[in-house]
Amino acid sequence: MDSRPEMQDREAGRPRMALFRATANHGGIAEELQRLKQMRWDQPEYAATVLKHNQALVEEAEAGRLQSMVQLALACREDELLSWTVANMFRKACLRTLMFDLIDEADEEAPLLQTLPVLFTEGASFDVNTMHPKNGRTPLHSACARAQVSVFKLLVLHGADIHAVANDDSMPLQCAQQAATEASTAAQVVAAGDIVNFLRKLGAQDSIQLVSYRG
Repeated sequence: MDSRPEMQDREAGRPRMALFRATANHGGIAEELQRLKQMRWDQPEYAATVLKHNQALVEEAEAGRLQSMVQLALACREDELLSWTVANMFRKACLRTLMFDLIDEADEEAPLLQTLPVLFTEGASFDVNTMHPKNGRTPLHSACARAQVSVFKLLVLHGADIHAVANDDSMPLQCAQQAATEASTAAQVVAAGDIVNFLRKLGAQDSIQLVSYRG
């Protein structure tokens, strides 16, 4: 059994993608709000419990803690959670790391590019600058680190922050430079170099200190 972290992350990405697609067009907010309104009138104490559980679900989604969300949902009675909240908060948690899963699983760019646009369409409301809950990296960090030129361009096109700073203070330009240094093939060297050049043309800086100084 392969217990490497990268393998575990890839396995975890598959259910997140399936869950995202399953809830992409979920509706019913008007009905849910009406039910909650009636509940507040008929059973105010129970309505408070429902709101408490749903707020907890929202907080877990904000942090991207999908496993905790599942445990919370299983611990509640079916009528203690608003179905609209469940669907949308699970989608939100999935989106926190879905882009990273897709980039990390891609062996070549063409198949990846067929999937990524889904996150920017169909009402996904995906934040292109979302930070990974473990390391604070953005999808642009990952694309640069893997020398994914086409993914890099797609992210920048949709507003990715070229000055995003991860938990270790690394920035996209540094990730691309490191990718060029550690590349094992000539194609990877060229790809990483292209990203470095693109970033410099866009005004990317080498360090957070320079960004602070020049900003």
